[in-house]
Amino acid sequence: MIARIASALGATAVLVVVACDYETPPPDTAANPSPSASASVALTPLATTPPPPVAPPPPPTPEVAFDPTQAKAWTDKEAIAALAKDCKVPVTETPEGGPLQCGLNVFNQSCAYDPCFDEGACDRKCGGGCVSCTDTCAQSCEACKGQCKDNDCKLACATACGTCRQDCLTARDRCKTSKCQHDYDECQGKFQAKGKKCGYAAKCKQFAACFDPMRDKCKDDKCLQAANARCGRPLEQACGKDYISECMSAGPGAFDRSP
Repeated sequence: MIARIASALGATAVLVVVACDYETPPPDTAANPSPSASASVALTPLATTPPPPVAPPPPPTPEVAFDPTQAKAWTDKEAIAALAKDCKVPVTETPEGGPLQCGLNVFNQSCAYDPCFDEGACDRKCGGGCVSCTDTCAQSCEACKGQCKDNDCKLACATACGTCRQDCLTARDRCKTSKCQHDYDECQGKFQAKGKKCGYAAKCKQFAACFDPMRDKCKDDKCLQAANARCGRPLEQACGKDYISECMSAGPGAFDRSP
């Protein structure tokens, strides 16, 4: 009986010893990090480089006003841009003229007497036609732009207007070189034909023989005017008053080389 108890107690003791020798393994912190550690990592801000400052936009390019005196043609890029804003771009007419001017203020001078010289009257008439043509171009341009909904359309209208206004200048040039020259040549032909028919050469020689000595004798303009009227009367009666001035400037051989 005692032996059995002892044997039972020994087994129990062994179990106790074994149970006492077993230790609980430490927790795996690497595999299961503590909530406090994770929170500390998440709350720690990361070091970052600030972005470079944004450069300010460049200043707008100042708009240069269109100067018609510097343009060469209405089809130039600068002229088209100006017409896109205003179909009636004005051009100041000056006596010196300019590539875009119609030529309303043209005044020519002749060094020698010329009965057919009109001091630019025909040229100015051609210029008036150019102005009327230009007004028509501007009206068409405005009607065209009135239908536009974008800048490309307005630019197309301005381009057509530039071509139209340039055509007006071309027509003016044809008027000056054809009509004005034709009128002048026709006038000269009639004047010379009449001079030959009326005996201009002989009458001019007669005038010179009478008037030339008076140039030295007369001491004032009143005397010269009286001599001119007296000596030129035969030539004026035969041919006309214009032929006296022709005789004084060109002499009796003025029409010798004319057809």
